[in-house]
Amino acid sequence: MQTALGVAKPFSFISRPVGGATARLTRAFQGQNPGAAPQRCFLRVNPHPHQRTRVLRASRRVVCSADKTEVDGRIGDRWQDIRADLLKWQSDGKLKTISPEAAEGMWQEDGVVFVDVQTEEDFDKVHAIGTVCIPLFTPIEGNSWVQQQRRVAFALYGNFNGTEENPALLEEFEAQCDGEKALPVLLICGVGGDLEATANNPVGVRSRSLIAAHRLLKNGYDNVTIVEGGVRGWFRSQLPTTLTHDEVW
Repeated sequence: MQTALGVAKPFSFISRPVGGATARLTRAFQGQNPGAAPQRCFLRVNPHPHQRTRVLRASRRVVCSADKTEVDGRIGDRWQDIRADLLKWQSDGKLKTISPEAAEGMWQEDGVVFVDVQTEEDFDKVHAIGTVCIPLFTPIEGNSWVQQQRRVAFALYGNFNGTEENPALLEEFEAQCDGEKALPVLLICGVGGDLEATANNPVGVRSRSLIAAHRLLKNGYDNVTIVEGGVRGWFRSQLPTTLTHDEVW
């Protein structure tokens, strides 16, 4: 196939990575999609032999996760272990999933902490009434080598507002719960996630709320509940949402 940049050759992300950044992008993609077959896109090779520039098209249509904003190979690589822990805590009664309707009734009870773990940007767009925002991911602010690599990985997906795990997540939850880890915590994100294995998703569907739940349960919280379907499910259930947090109170 001839293109303006030369010959477009299909290649596998596994068989022909282009440089270290693309190799890291490959690992990120595989981590976000455990068991998925290698994805194919087009490697555009400059026809001039003295120029070795290769341009990887970042506009390939790939859904990396249930929440489409994160390219995080570290969490993706750990997802199967995280899911195994969550399933155990679920069987122990420490982790539960409830419908949006049940969640709306639950958050009105005394002592329930209702937290939205989406990014602050997504939270500002729309969120369920009653929630406070403690984002699982925050914008990349530093300039370390690892952070620069993350920026490159996001840019390859066409996202120039990369994020990283919130380093203050546990401190923010502790402040919100007044240090009481026994308080019931209700978590919501964009889509809710799912631990159940299906034919299409043999390791479930990971989400920010499930990953945040793992962080909390691993650090001593013992009463965590996930809102099924997340904000989308909340909206489909015709429950109240707001565009600014001030309207909640």
